[in-house]
Amino acid sequence: MIISTFSALGFSGKSSSPWYFDSGASNHMTNNTRFLTNIKRYLGNLNIHTAGGNQLPIIATGDISSSLTNVFVAPGLTSNLISIGQLVNNDCRVQFSQSGCLVLDQHSGMIIAKGLQVRRLFPIHFSLSPSLSLPLVSCNFVIVDYQVWHRRLGHPNSNVLHDMLKYGFLGNKHTPSLNDIHFHCIPCKLGKSKILPFELYALIRALQVWEHYLVTKEFVIHTDHESLKYLRGQGK
Repeated sequence: MIISTFSALGFSGKSSSPWYFDSGASNHMTNNTRFLTNIKRYLGNLNIHTAGGNQLPIIATGDISSSLTNVFVAPGLTSNLISIGQLVNNDCRVQFSQSGCLVLDQHSGMIIAKGLQVRRLFPIHFSLSPSLSLPLVSCNFVIVDYQVWHRRLGHPNSNVLHDMLKYGFLGNKHTPSLNDIHFHCIPCKLGKSKILPFELYALIRALQVWEHYLVTKEFVIHTDHESLKYLRGQGK
């Protein structure tokens, strides 16, 4: 395994343990298992080669989320690294700009996570919940509009959505008022309507009984001018 030069500089995480995007890392890697689930002992023969020429043994693998899987654990690492190549192989797209970085789903284009640029580096922060035995991973995900959550959760009413936001179940930092999440949802109105919708088209009819053509929902009749004169004469 290979890691790039900047990852060997000894960046140490603060209380939120930053993870750095690294285009030179061929795999996600960390120095402990605090953030991992599905931890398994590593039985392979690979080592991590640092920029200084050292080799670090891999002792275990684990997952952080559905997008961050097969993370190598090497106690000698000084930084937590997210492999851009591994993200790309896992159907993700990573974009960098002066404002930061974005991780998007390759197929839907949905933003999975984002991070700011800090001194030419792109960290994402994860944290642990002290009240849980398993790691509860949270990162700086994009704030999603309330209407998007309304659709994702199966169109709950405003009170249910407000309670979920109130207790922070949707990753929000601030609780909106109940009036803020009142909006018009057309699928909800259609689902609760007791009257069938009107047809989008109406019957088209000739203004007179025997015009050059008659059009209804079921048929069209064409007549020539002489036949039309005869038919009108028969009707008198």
